[in-house]
Amino acid sequence: MRLDRNAFRMKILLADPHLEVRAALRLVLEQQPSICVIGEARDTIELFSLVTNECPDIVILDPDLPGVQLTRRVTSASLTKLIEILHKLCPALRVICLSSQPNVEKDCILANSDAFFCKSDLPDALLALLQHLLSGSSGETSPKSGIGTPF
Repeated sequence: MRLDRNAFRMKILLADPHLEVRAALRLVLEQQPSICVIGEARDTIELFSLVTNECPDIVILDPDLPGVQLTRRVTSASLTKLIEILHKLCPALRVICLSSQPNVEKDCILANSDAFFCKSDLPDALLALLQHLLSGSSGETSPKSGIGTPF
């Protein structure tokens, strides 16, 4: 799947503690002419710096990013606080939660993220999700629950 060539270049920031995940995402995303990966963050300090300096259109965020967890388990409260801070830094920012744990989706919904994507899903599902967000079709709860679904 390829995103629309005539669309503006979507600025995406990758925020994941795992270098391999960031590299794989970058490889998939940079094949799209309408996407520009503007940076990578491995923790919240790097994330806040990059969002402040670059103000991306979308952050693909692993809720297990160091600094997000206030407890041993990701909570919607800690994730909500993080997303609130990101929106203060860059008000138009969209946040896609990315996790290897599908059970985190509920916390992402409660934290007001724009979408959830599971790391085990195919890259085409992520591209379809980005196209959906690019078209401005977010803010509604999807009738189907599941991976790669905008909220």
